Amino acid sequence: MENLFNVKFRRPDDDYSYEGMVFWLLPSVLIAMVVLFYPFAVVRGNFPFYLGAMIGFLYPSLIMLLRLKTFSDTKIKESTGLGYHPGAYLAISLGAGWFMTARGFSMLNFQNIPSELAYITIILGLIAQTIPLFPDYIDKISPTDLRSKTGLLFMGIIAVILFIVTNIIWILL
Repeated sequence: MENLFNVKFRRPDDDYSYEGMVFWLLPSVLIAMVVLFYPFAVVRGNFPFYLGAMIGFLYPSLIMLLRLKTFSDTKIKESTGLGYHPGAYLAISLGAGWFMTARGFSMLNFQNIPSELAYITIILGLIAQTIPLFPDYIDKISPTDLRSKTGLLFMGIIAVILFIVTNIIWILL
């Protein structure tokens, strides 16, 4: 498979490379969403929420796959031993906007909520999820190197701020 996609999935120490993690993230998330969450969607009768939850998980995975050069072993900084770790940035992206994305889709299930509000909520969630997926650009303007423990903490704080801001905007709508 490495030859087919021209991507190195494993490191010499037999651990997955960042590229390998990104590549396997999309199918893993898709399988988990179908197996774990679909039964809840059927029981609860809120298929739009399920769709939003699935998109909320698949969207960052797909963006990371499209930005494979950013989330690769070549971006690992020698002094810290860290790069833009796909798992960490998936978690940061989910923390920043997954709830808002799923909430927006869930709002489509209720007739008394204007669909425009639901669409705005979905867009807010996707924007909040997108921002952490561009760490190379954020790194250029941030006060700390994001390829360090301090940088990951900084991105976590950004995710919390994005979560709070999107919820405040939602309340004001």
